[in-house]
Amino acid sequence: MNLVTVANFPLPQDAYVLKSRLEAEDIPYHMKDELTVQTDNFLSNAIGGVKLQVRPADIERVNTILSELDIQAEKPLPPEALFSKNRLTILAIGGSIIIGIFLYLYLSGSL
Repeated sequence: MNLVTVANFPLPQDAYVLKSRLEAEDIPYHMKDELTVQTDNFLSNAIGGVKLQVRPADIERVNTILSELDIQAEKPLPPEALFSKNRLTILAIGGSIIIGIFLYLYLSGSL
């Protein structure tokens, strides 16, 4: 089944009212990364939170339900934003710093 992410939630419990409504409306859905974030809440920001995924045909109905329930969910980032040049540069610099600190500690005998 081809699913599309329509909303992100920082924590799974933020989506429970919506889950109940989707089940009542017989709209199939998937809460991607729900169990991961339940297991370790600190991973939520790193993986983009819990993602509500629905069939493309149900996107309009789900958006209507979101507005009816006044649920303030984060809109998913487009794929090009996830791999932008700035994000990759920051990741490379951060990784280099961590490796540099590790090498310093290792070579100084602190590890």
